[in-house]
Amino acid sequence: MIIKTALDGPGWVSSVVLVGNALLISGFGIIGARQAGRREPFAVLRTAAVAWAAGCALLAFAASSALPFAVAPLAAAVLAFSLAEILHAPTSVAIVSNMAPEAKRGDYLAVWQYSFMAAEIGGPILFATLFTLHHSAPFLVVLALSFVTIPALRILGRRRGRVALAWTGSRDDD
Repeated sequence: MIIKTALDGPGWVSSVVLVGNALLISGFGIIGARQAGRREPFAVLRTAAVAWAAGCALLAFAASSALPFAVAPLAAAVLAFSLAEILHAPTSVAIVSNMAPEAKRGDYLAVWQYSFMAAEIGGPILFATLFTLHHSAPFLVVLALSFVTIPALRILGRRRGRVALAWTGSRDDD
């Protein structure tokens, strides 16, 4: 939407951006999961939130620029969002799985998965509404939410303590 509508670029560029994101995630996902498994989970999520914040800042800039000036920020945003996804996905699954009591693990994971469905329904509505106000507005809102999330994850990590990640054989306290 940003490339075609805000930048008046060709529609095929969006496909290239999405394929690039998918290739980065599939190519580096296992490496990222292994690295994330060696660190404190809430610290990993904070790193992912910083990457999302950086990606949103880059997209907000790109949405307010002309296409030639937006190419580099768009490419950097893809890298930032890919990094965030690579770190967030396995870490959040492990946290939710390990926080659940053994007998309720399936229920916890089901509710967690339903939260993604709510986001898939509400996200496009919120994005489109904010995008009509200003092309950079959706990215600035998520950027602001990231600035709230980063310290909140630090507090959560302290309150929850270390969460052992079930999918790793051992943990290094880096």
